[in-house]
This record gives sequence, structure tokens and C-alpha cells, in this order.
Amino acid sequence: MLNKMTKFTFLIFVCVLLFACASKDNNGENPAIAHIKKAISFEDKDNYDKAIEYAEKALKLIKEKDTEKEILGGCYNLLGRVYQKKTEYNKAIEYYNMALKVLLECWEDLHIKTKKAVSQIYYELGVINDQKNELDQAIKYFQKALQTDLELEKSDYRSDISMYSYDYIISSSYSRLGLVYQKQGNYEKAIENLNKALERSLSRFSNEKKFEEICRAIGLSNGGYKVDKELIQFVVDDEEPVDCLNIVIADNINLGTTYKSMYEKYKKNKFFDDSLRYYQNALRASLSLFGSNNNLTKEIKNSLSLLKKISP
Repeated sequence: MLNKMTKFTFLIFVCVLLFACASKDNNGENPAIAHIKKAISFEDKDNYDKAIEYAEKALKLIKEKDTEKEILGGCYNLLGRVYQKKTEYNKAIEYYNMALKVLLECWEDLHIKTKKAVSQIYYELGVINDQKNELDQAIKYFQKALQTDLELEKSDYRSDISMYSYDYIISSSYSRLGLVYQKQGNYEKAIENLNKALERSLSRFSNEKKFEEICRAIGLSNGGYKVDKELIQFVVDDEEPVDCLNIVIADNINLGTTYKSMYEKYKKNKFFDDSLRYYQNALRASLSLFGSNNNLTKEIKNSLSLLKKISP
């Protein structure tokens, strides 16, 4: 499933793609761009067949005019995304690989934001292989995504995107890596990557004083658990912080689940205690933000109940 991170990164790439192809024909607009705009519009409406139809029309025009590789790679990327949403994974892999081939051949000349889109392609290939249960391949691609993002983080890219959003991107890759290792039963690697995900998730809040206060208020920092109704209302009224706090809650749930599996395998009380701690962190945050009737809150309560049934 494509997430908000994917949409966020692709929108950056679309802006670069449209800028790169801003040449005019006799009627005032590049016809390939007109087709791409229609394809994206149909994609947003979940009309994937129409999106593919217009993306293929754009692709034909781009190839005929031998335009910039960046635009060609962007069109392949768009087709990969749409086929992924259709769950036609082999076609998605085919187009993503074509996009990578084109873009990597001209890596040094790419706009910095297009380089970010390359890391996103690696990420989506990781997601697809995870869904196909080809876990070694999934790990390979998530690692490539992380390596690319961490290298870009050292470049001028941070000046083009908020630190808040960049931490979001990197923490998502660490989280997916951790979950794949969890599936493999490699709990040490899972914990290592999930902890890195949580660290990056929490660092998003430390970049903004208000977010740091919110994080502390709902018990997700060393400041302890203390509900501040004014701060909680600020979060609930603002979609973006809620989305990001959901990621922090998910990080805690994932760590709780992994430590639970470790306790079941090794029967060490420390792993039970760690599992309990992370589930309780997630529950406190979910209760503060969404209340007791929220589905996420109920799911966490159920996980805690199941954990306590196997308590030492």
C-alpha cells in the first residue's frame, strides 16, 4: 500500500518533472505534460486504467521527441506507481526498474529532488518485495533507499525540504526494515532498526518546540506522562502532527510486538518488560489523542491484554 510518505515525495518529483518539460508547443502547452497532468488527475481519483492510458500517451511523445532523461524517468516512475496501486506488482517492478535505469545513468546531472525520487523508487520496490514475501530482496531495496537518503541528507537537500519531513522519510525506511527483519525472526536486527525509526520519529518533534511539548505531554519523551488538554487539542485540530504522532505510536507498537516475540522465544523477563513498556507508551499516546473508543486505542488494549496472558 502506498503511504503519505510516497505521495509527499512523488509530488516533489512531479514539480521537478513539470518544470523540466515546460517547453511550449504551438498551442501553448507541451502535449506530453498535458497527458501527464491528466494521468495524475485520474490516479488521484483511483481511475488507474485511465491514468495508465494517459501516462502511456505521454511516454510515447517523450520518446518520439527524445526529451530529457529526467522526464522519461519520471514517466516510468508514474506508471510504476499506478501499477503498484493496482497490485499488478510485476508490471510495477518493470516500470520502476526502467525508471531507475534511466535516472541512474544521468545521476550526476539530476535535480536534487529527483534524486530523492530515486530513493523513493528503491523504497517502493522494498514494499512490493515485502508484500510478495521476498524478504531478502525487500531488505536490499530498503537498505538502498536508506543509503541514498542518508547521503542526500548530507548534501544541500535539507535546504530544499524541512528537517521535519526528512526525518519522516528516513524513519519510515528504518521501520519497514525492522518489520522485515521481524518477519525473518532476526529480532536483534529488527530491534536495532525499529529503535532507529523511533529515534528519528521523535527527533521530528525536537525540531519544533511546540511538537516537543506535545510529545512530552502525551508521555512519549523522558519528561514523563502528563496530559495537557490545550496541547492535545492543538494536535487533534492539525492533520499533519496527528499523522506524525501516529507514526510514533506505530513505532512503539512495532517495538512492543517484537519484544513480545523475543519473550515467547527466549523466555527472558526483560523482553516481557520491554514489550509491556512500549505497548503502554503507545496506549497512553493513543488515549490522549484519540480517546478510549478509537479503533487504534482498542487494538493496543487488545495487544496488551494478550501480552498479559503470557506474563511470567
